[in-house]
Amino acid sequence: MLRVFTVLLICVGTAVGQNSTVTISDSNGNQTTGTITDGNVFFHDSSGNVAFGTIRNGNVFLSTSNGEITFGTVKDGNVFLTDQKGNTTGTIRNGNIFLSNSDGSITTGTYSTSGSTATTTTTTSGVTSTATTQQPESNSTAQQSANYKAGYVVGQQLGSALAGAINRHRIRSYCKKHPAGGWRFPDGAVLSCDRVNASH
Repeated sequence: MLRVFTVLLICVGTAVGQNSTVTISDSNGNQTTGTITDGNVFFHDSSGNVAFGTIRNGNVFLSTSNGEITFGTVKDGNVFLTDQKGNTTGTIRNGNIFLSNSDGSITTGTYSTSGSTATTTTTTSGVTSTATTQQPESNSTAQQSANYKAGYVVGQQLGSALAGAINRHRIRSYCKKHPAGGWRFPDGAVLSCDRVNASH
């Protein structure tokens, strides 16, 4: 469910901009309600679960009260997300959603510029679930244009945050393997692995 939830949030965040209240319902009778405010996401569902995080600069980082974490990128309509179940890749472009999940399930659907989405996920065993998101229709073209621009800004910020997280991971991994060494940045500065390893 977190993967579909993430996709729906990305579509809504891109379509409606920086600030929005969203309700997501699925075919199993679950309902999730929450807000997207300046790229910060906070949602809760009818079962008491909570999801929170950020969607900025094309980067996605979401965590749940159950300890599930989803992170990845959504840039130029291309999706790459990772969670404890594996990877999700695909496209969200021109009102269409197509995603392939590493568990073999496929998610397809549509989204509108108003933030309404509808998805269907079919598993390898043939089980199908659907989810929809509804947003109030905006009658202002200027507002929709501003929302698209704001969504782009949010995506760019998410991309930058994810790039920073990936770089920190690279540094930690390098220093774990080379404890007496140092990480050299492109500008020539060196970070001692002793210092990196001491912080963990």
